[in-house]
Amino acid sequence: EIFADYHLADAVIRFYARHAELAPTGSERTRAAMTARAVAAVLPADIDAIAAVLAPGIEYVDHRPLGLGSACGADIYLRGLRSLFDGMDGALATDNELIVATSDALLLRRKTTGILRAGGGAFEHRMLMLWVFRDDGCITHIEMFEPDRDVAALARFDALTQPTPEPRFAN
Repeated sequence: EIFADYHLADAVIRFYARHAELAPTGSERTRAAMTARAVAAVLPADIDAIAAVLAPGIEYVDHRPLGLGSACGADIYLRGLRSLFDGMDGALATDNELIVATSDALLLRRKTTGILRAGGGAFEHRMLMLWVFRDDGCITHIEMFEPDRDVAALARFDALTQPTPEPRFAN
């Protein structure tokens, strides 16, 4: 499939949907379909759709120096997200680069643009965003990084998605 320039979000959403279509029938397909639904919610940044795919105990960590800090819980995360969107008009999130996508997580370089309601000035904000999905496709973890912190974001991606190794010797 071919997507027009500046339609990376559509391509990534289709990638996850196609993965679900090709997954074997049963729990693997169900998980893939739920993850595809979560990706389709976060990439266009639809707050109501995002609310439907968040795990209740979601963890949010913003590693940026002037970021929003950390929070735990869907209600707290959504309250913060809504307050950000309430302060701007015409917010548009565009995905500039896919860093890595697996059935467990997604890491993108993202740009958000819009107009601030207070003062009316235009803004552009770039970042790396990491989403982690649990077995039912709900989002359990979101992390944000400065756009040039690829190495740190990839290290967190690995730490959050790699299985915990079994101990060498059992007692």
